[in-house]
Amino acid sequence: MGRRARPHGVAEQACVHVTHPAQWVCGGFHELAGRRQRYRILDVPCLLDCLDMTTEAEFRDWYLRTIEAVIESGPPVREPDWGRAVAVGDEAWVRRLAGRVTTGRCQVTALTAATPFDARPAAGSYALSAPKAVSDGLVTALLSKP
Repeated sequence: MGRRARPHGVAEQACVHVTHPAQWVCGGFHELAGRRQRYRILDVPCLLDCLDMTTEAEFRDWYLRTIEAVIESGPPVREPDWGRAVAVGDEAWVRRLAGRVTTGRCQVTALTAATPFDARPAAGSYALSAPKAVSDGLVTALLSKP
């Protein structure tokens, strides 16, 4: 009692060193790379709009080249803001998402460290932080949205 269920594979992979995002079963690499066709959760038109890209092929080419460039550049550097955040995106989207939180406290902060994944660095990235109970409820609400 009191335990939270984990998605299948998370417990096993928590102790495994991953050298490529494709090895992380619970990650988004396969959907972002266009390798998952069923049970997708990405809003592709919105993603393309946010990145000022016009086609999925253009996005995938950029994404795969960026992943390979980061891997070739040496050992990865963990970005704690990205790992702790409930969501990361442009300011307007993160603030809209924060407005959906009805209990608890959440915080929107600008991320200062640019990453190779900043396709539009001028727009900036923002993080939404919230206590675990709030973030779990928010994620559940987002995933159950039709």
